[in-house]
Amino acid sequence: MARFARDWLAARGITTQLTREPGGTPLAERVRSLVLDRQGEAITPVTETLLMFAARALHVENLIKPAPRTRRVGHLRPLHRRDARVSRRGAA
Repeated sequence: MARFARDWLAARGITTQLTREPGGTPLAERVRSLVLDRQGEAITPVTETLLMFAARALHVENLIKPAPRTRRVGHLRPLHRRDARVSRRGAA
C-alpha cells in the first residue's frame, strides 16, 4: 500500500521518500537487527519493545524531523503501523 501511495504521489509530481520504521536510518537498522537476529539468545518482551522504540526514536530524530528543514522530502509514510505491531506483541 505504501509503495502504491508513493507511486501515485510521484505521478502527480509530489516528492516522497519511502521509509521503514522501526529502522529507516543506518543506526536504527542496526538497533532493529538486534531484535531480529538474536543469534540464539533469549530476549524478553520488555527488552524487545524498548529496542524497537529506540530504533523508532532514531528514525524520527534523524530522518523524519529533519526532512522539512532540508526539503529532501515532501511526504513521509512509514511502511508499518505502530498500533498493529504493539497489539501483536501484547497478544503473544
